[in-house]
Amino acid sequence: MKRKEVFGFLNIPLLRHDIVLCCLDDFNNIVIHLNKKKNKEISDFLRKHLGNNFETNELNHLDGVVFYQKKNNYPVMLCIKNIKRGWDFYETLIHETHHLVEKFANYCNFQNETEFKARLQEYLFRTIRKIIK
Repeated sequence: MKRKEVFGFLNIPLLRHDIVLCCLDDFNNIVIHLNKKKNKEISDFLRKHLGNNFETNELNHLDGVVFYQKKNNYPVMLCIKNIKRGWDFYETLIHETHHLVEKFANYCNFQNETEFKARLQEYLFRTIRKIIK
């Protein structure tokens, strides 16, 4: 059975912040999704924060990746490879949500708030898991 791809905004109310969440079979499909008319708002958001030519060509060997603005660690997009929902998938999701939390911690200046970071990662993991089940 084919797993559905996910490509859309994820609101994080704890931080009053949106990111783009994608769970795709192939990270090169990001560009295909960006060119769809229904995704214009997402496309504009990514281009605003990452520029017009962010690279996706070299990413297919990865199972997940967090895109962020290099100048200030502003987290913009979380991508997970759309593989069978098992240990490998969920371990990657935990790994990438950790990176996402660390980028938010640097950007929002809560690096030393270990309990808040743990709660944020728990929230992100649970929310994303429900979206991409």
